[in-house]
Amino acid sequence: PLCESRWLAPNIYYLGAAGVVNFGGIRIGGSSGIYKSGDYLKGHFESHRPDGQLDQSGVRSAYHTRQTQIFQLAQLGAGGEQRRGAPVLDLFLSHDWPTGVVRFGNGPALLRAKPYF
Repeated sequence: PLCESRWLAPNIYYLGAAGVVNFGGIRIGGSSGIYKSGDYLKGHFESHRPDGQLDQSGVRSAYHTRQTQIFQLAQLGAGGEQRRGAPVLDLFLSHDWPTGVVRFGNGPALLRAKPYF
């Protein structure tokens, strides 16, 4: 999984698990991940095999949002700080799967593997 912010492709910048960028005078923050209550309070505990790959459970849990990510972003406004009289963040982004995403690709196979979709 990508925890650090970086360019993924031309015109596509990933903010990381939790990150902030300034773009055109706008301060944009974001948190990436899927919420799962069982992993939210844990740190990133996933370990890599000797070949550098995550084990099967780590492949799934590595993408779950963690409280530490939200805590890091919350520190931007600790003590009610503002910058030049403006909010600490002008825009906050998070994500979830788009509605109807299962219709793009092999929907029946996906639903067999993940029937809760």
